[in-house]
Amino acid sequence: MLEIIAEIDALIPQDTKDPAVRARFLNLNVRFHSELLKLAKSPMLQWSFDRMLTLPFASPNAFISDGKQDEGRNKFLVAQSQHRAIAEAIGAREGARAEAIAREHARIARLSLDSALEAQRVGQFPGGSLIGPVTGR
Repeated sequence: MLEIIAEIDALIPQDTKDPAVRARFLNLNVRFHSELLKLAKSPMLQWSFDRMLTLPFASPNAFISDGKQDEGRNKFLVAQSQHRAIAEAIGAREGARAEAIAREHARIARLSLDSALEAQRVGQFPGGSLIGPVTGR
């Protein structure tokens, strides 16, 4: 897992809007999340994760951005910082800390989706027409 984090770190100085850099990051991101699931050794968690992947915008690679370079770069940096913190917590056998960081990681992704829904930008993304506004929150 640390090797994957190091490979993602090497992408940080590069242009995150470059399709080749973005594709490399997305590939490494999938690998990171897959390795994290393997560490859990939980068939139920794997089943739940596989099921979640069938939902629009639920994939670890479902990045929603307004297209601004700074916003995309900031999301990239925050996600990588959280990946590193999760790996460090696991290495230190701090399960509660790793869980809290992982929940925050997922929460930020959800906030990005909510923001896109509120701005009615979600239709610009593949699968976006399948999502409707969230009500009652």
